[in-house]
This record gives sequence, structure tokens and C-alpha cells, in this order.
Amino acid sequence: MTLQLRLSRHRVRVLALLLATAGGTATALALFGPRIGLGVAEQSVFYVWFGLTRTDLGTVGATTIALAICAAVATRIRIQRVSIALANTCIILLSIMIGLAILEVSARMMDGAPVLAMRNWLAERNALLTTQTLSEYDPLLGWLIKSNQSFYSNDPISSFTTGSYGIRLNRPAGGPPPTRGILAVGDSFTVGSEVGDRHSWPAQLEALIQRPVINGAAGGWATDQIVLRAESLLPILEPTTVIVSFYHDDIARAHFRVYGGANKPFFTVENGELVHHNRPVPVYTGRPDETPGWLILPSYSYLVLFTMDRLGWSSWWQNYSTSYVKADNDPVEVTCELLRRLQRELARRRTRLLLVMQYGAEEVAEQPKNAVAVVACAQHAGIETLDLWNDLVTEYRRSFQDYAGLWVGHDGPKIFGHMSSLGNRFVAERIAARLTSGK
Repeated sequence: MTLQLRLSRHRVRVLALLLATAGGTATALALFGPRIGLGVAEQSVFYVWFGLTRTDLGTVGATTIALAICAAVATRIRIQRVSIALANTCIILLSIMIGLAILEVSARMMDGAPVLAMRNWLAERNALLTTQTLSEYDPLLGWLIKSNQSFYSNDPISSFTTGSYGIRLNRPAGGPPPTRGILAVGDSFTVGSEVGDRHSWPAQLEALIQRPVINGAAGGWATDQIVLRAESLLPILEPTTVIVSFYHDDIARAHFRVYGGANKPFFTVENGELVHHNRPVPVYTGRPDETPGWLILPSYSYLVLFTMDRLGWSSWWQNYSTSYVKADNDPVEVTCELLRRLQRELARRRTRLLLVMQYGAEEVAEQPKNAVAVVACAQHAGIETLDLWNDLVTEYRRSFQDYAGLWVGHDGPKIFGHMSSLGNRFVAERIAARLTSGK
């Protein structure tokens, strides 16, 4: 018995040593891989071969080291007791796994799904390009509004019309986008979500100043996508003025490489220089590296989807399980560097640049810090800025009823969506005043 005990402990110690070696190697490669020529980000050999980021590799290393420590500690305990407990635990876990496997196969057979397929079922259902039917894949931006679409053209409140290059038109019968006009880029607050063609702020700005305004925005974009969009349209439209409108949340979105179930471009700042990643943007398929760690197993289990559907929790689960994966960057730093890059290009073209900072209805209590930081860095760089926060706070304090009228209401008197026609008029008037004043 004593000999067997010593042999068992020896085997556990060997296992602990092997785990510690593997974990230490993985951690060292994660920390020093770029310095020994193994590449960084998507160019890393670990990402190319296994779809692992350096963060993922470090996590694997740390987990393996933790297992090695547990194994080493186990050798200090009576091996018979550990063996009995371990055997019982293994039996329980094995029984659970077999039961779940049977349920998984049964669920697939009941719904006619492929029994042996290894598919990311959540990705197929939750991908942005699946849920957002008006969007299409774009290799530069990740997604773009589909071109030449027309819906509810006779309804001024609900009409939605696009022309070439995924540009939203300012009226249902609008023609091709003109050159030498004003280009507006931004997210859903600029594109005019929840209002008709004539009621977005670019459309109302056009009516106010009697100059063509081209709406090149799209919903869900981050600051990096918005700037890339402006840069991509410059040689096509040759605008005289570019209005970059950031909703304050767009800054945080620049911290993601997967957002809302879609891959997107992202940037890092390395040695003071912007580095463009995901170029071109890969098509989102729900690979493990495109999925948060906690979602990988549920994503590949049809049983989870089957259960949520039968319980009536599909909508909740879809919102909760959509993929968001962060990049290793500082979104404020990236946004500021991108604005400076755009500023240099527009100065070369002798094109005016105006940065507009927009906010949601709930931000009147405290101005978001990211927005403050980006406005400050833009002003420091000499970029013309229009921060709407003070104007919104003034309106809120003057009359809550009037303030509420600036937003599309949802399910109650104090639940707001995007800006209403009045709200977009509010924005357009302030931009018009800035453009015509020349300040």
C-alpha cells in the first residue's frame, strides 16, 4: 500500500510539473511572443493557426498553472481519500454529460436539425446581418446600409429610402448623391432612425441652409467606422464640408472588435501610430475567437436554443447572448488619433471639418466622461466642435415636456429612443447656425 501511495503521488507530481511547464510556456509566449517575431494581433501565429488572441493564450496559461498548483497540493493529502472523492466526482460528471448529450441529440432530432453538426447556432440567429435586414456586409466598415432601397415612400413619418453607396436620401424621390455638398457621417442618431426621410437632421439641415447634405451614416457604428466612412466617401463625393457626428456611446464601441454579432474594424495605437486591424473585416461566423468565452458552449448547443424557444425566452436570450468582444485598445485615444488623421486629410483637400457631439435623453444628469475627453482632444487639435450637451440641459431645465418632445417615446413617459422630428430639427438648427456663422 505504501509503495502504491508513493507511486500515485509521484504520478500526480509529474502531472503537476507537466501542467506547470505547459502553463508557463503559454503565459511566456503570450507576454513575449511579439518580441521574438511571432506577430501581434491578427498577424500572431497563435491567431492564424488556432484563432487565439494573446489574451486568450494568457488565460489558457494561467488556468493550466492553476491546475498544476491544485495537483501539487493534492499530493500533500491522503491519496486514498482524494482518489475516492475524485472517482465519485468523475462518475457524477460523466452521468451529467451523457444525459446532456442524449438531450442534445433528442432536441436536434425533434427540430430536424443536423444531429452531428458542430455549428454556432446563436451566431446563425443573432448575427447583425441576420437581425438587421437593411444592412449588408462591407469589407471596410463591417456593415453598411443596403443601397437603392425604398420603404413606405408615401408615408412621410415612416419612409426610408437609400441611394448609391448606402446613403440615406433626404426624400423618397431623391436622386444620386451630389458632389461638392456637405457630407454628414455618424450612427443611428445621424441616419435618422425612427423618423421618415425628411425628418433626419441632415435632411432638415439641407432645408434650412439650402445646400445639399449627404447622409452617409449607419446604425450601430463606432467612431472608428464613422471616420473610415468619411475617408472612403471623400474621393467619391468631394464634399466642401464634412460633419462628423458622434453619439457619446460611439466612443465606447471603438473598444470592440466584435460588436452586436458582427466583426468590425478596430485600431490600436502602437509607438504613437494608428494600426488598422481587421482589414478587410472578416465575415462573422461565430468562431470561438468571435465569441465571449462564457458563450462558447451555449452557442454550440442546440439544446440551449431549443429550451429557450420552448420557454418563450427567445427574445431575452437573443439580446443577452449577442456577441461583443473587446479589443486591446483605448477607445478615447483611438478616436482622437482618427480625428487628427481626418483633420490632416481634409486640410490637404481644403475641406471644412465640424465635429458634433450628440447625446441620449438620459445624459442630462452628468456629461459622459468619454465625450468630454474626445471634445477636449478635438479642440486641442484645432478641430471645430459643436457639443450639444449644454443646449440639451438648458432645454431640459426649461421645460421637461418640451424636452421629452425631442425624443421618440417608448413604452412610457420617460423611456426614450432616438430623436424625433423635433429633436432632429433642434440639432439641425444648431449646426446650421454654426455653419452659417463661420465660427
